[in-house]
Amino acid sequence: MSFAAIAIAASATSAIVGAVGAIRAGKAEQKAEEYNARIAENQAEIEELEMVEQAKRARKENKAFLGHQLARRSAGGLDVQSGSSLLLQAETAGRLEMEVFENNRLRQNRAMRQRSEANMARFRGRQARKAAGFKAGESLLRGASKFASGMGNFNKDD
Repeated sequence: MSFAAIAIAASATSAIVGAVGAIRAGKAEQKAEEYNARIAENQAEIEELEMVEQAKRARKENKAFLGHQLARRSAGGLDVQSGSSLLLQAETAGRLEMEVFENNRLRQNRAMRQRSEANMARFRGRQARKAAGFKAGESLLRGASKFASGMGNFNKDD
């Protein structure tokens, strides 16, 4: 077998190996991005579960705090059923509940960002797989061109 024939066979083999490698790399990247997406979704779910539990704990603590505050004012001889004492109690309860709402909002935003990251990871994975198909096609076309060129030169040598 002549050097030209070996070069042509090597060129064709290289093109095929390059195409297969590109496709495998694209699939691997897509799997990695899917894994990243699942992690982000799990983190979002954990964030939401923690939000619910934290809100329950905060409301329980707030109720105890308000009860303690009410008992202190009552023990101090204040009328806790009317006037400024009642307004103070209502204002405190409102502020404490606003803190719970704000914490929930922050956690919901974090969960939403994590879900967005999951969507982006899946998108990147799909794009990587598509790009791998193009790279494989490019490798095959380049190899076919070299093969055809080599065959033309091979036939001239005979």
